[in-house]
Amino acid sequence: MGDQQRDYFHSLFSLTGKNCIVTGAASGLGRQCALVFAKAGANIGLVDIDNDGLLETKKQIDRYSGTVFKQQLDLRDSKQVFQAVKEMGKELSTFDVLVNCAGVVIFKPVFEQTEKDWDSVFDTDIKGMWLLSKEISQYMIKAKIKGSIINISSAVSCRPQKNLTPYGACKAAVNHFTKSFANDMLPYGIRVNCLAPGGMLTEMVKEFLKTKDGANAINSVPLKRFATLNELDACLLFMASNAASGYMTGSVVHLDGGLCIAPLET
Repeated sequence: MGDQQRDYFHSLFSLTGKNCIVTGAASGLGRQCALVFAKAGANIGLVDIDNDGLLETKKQIDRYSGTVFKQQLDLRDSKQVFQAVKEMGKELSTFDVLVNCAGVVIFKPVFEQTEKDWDSVFDTDIKGMWLLSKEISQYMIKAKIKGSIINISSAVSCRPQKNLTPYGACKAAVNHFTKSFANDMLPYGIRVNCLAPGGMLTEMVKEFLKTKDGANAINSVPLKRFATLNELDACLLFMASNAASGYMTGSVVHLDGGLCIAPLET
């Protein structure tokens, strides 16, 4: 590949100088997203309720150039969200990309699920997304930034699974929120899209996959495996970059090994 070709692909996916906020950055997909954005040249604001996890993510990202800072935040609290965005605005002055990755999963049979379980999932996974998106988008609008908001959903939003009723219902709401908020942001040139992954090989999931239920979960995926975290890197960069996906908004992209097209079990 020649220099001209390399420059072309770099121009499509580079985030050099862009200011990106990633929630759920203390672990898993959120940490992976922050890492890939940092490698692409972005300044990163790491957001999570888990301060120790944020410290570890920051340690991994500090090797790359650019500004990296952490913001401990409970997304369920509107006052905390407002104050945190104000503080992050002092660090970065403007925002180009927001990735709403923070989420809570509660795996219980339906009659064991409690009101507290339901509220925990919905308050974090959709209410927190709504609160933060509203605040960040206002900064984008004020600075006339044609930003990108990426919401992380899940394959269970379109394929129901046992013991995940609150989570599945919430992720379906995330899909709809993405389309609705994208429509609201059209006058301002802010793109809003959604990434719906299937099973991911996080540290916690690796242990689950050693069980009988884990083996069944793998078997339910048409590609017969879970994805490694870095298999989402290119899609995240594509959705973040205006050069790569500037004509894309209100879309839900499924990266799930074909799970959503597989027939439901009877």
